[in-house]
Amino acid sequence: MANCNGILIVEDDLIIRETMKELLEMEGYPVFTAQHGKEGIELLKTLSPPCMILLDLMMPVMNGQEFLKVLRKEASTALCSIPIIVVSAVIDGAKAKELNVTDYIRKPINLDKLVSVTKQYCDAAS
Repeated sequence: MANCNGILIVEDDLIIRETMKELLEMEGYPVFTAQHGKEGIELLKTLSPPCMILLDLMMPVMNGQEFLKVLRKEASTALCSIPIIVVSAVIDGAKAKELNVTDYIRKPINLDKLVSVTKQYCDAAS
């Protein structure tokens, strides 16, 4: 985890966003948050590439699928290689494969699964 540049959470629901942020910070990870995809893209331009992105699909302004399109179109190679974990009630294995994301967590979020997925992708990056 020493080399983890943080985790970006892109989630419009304040309670979910803050709960994930607090839990991951308690686990020792630096966390950055965005309320929608557009804010997430803007934040990525100012950060060192995070070790993981937790991405909601259904958000105002720019949804998760639009975020993925913009990220893959505009981003540097370093950003394109970041593991993207979709956190959504409308995700399953087939949808995750269709979106070409690294992994997924269904809502309501199992917090143990969130920690385990984070350790899997962020600790592996260090």
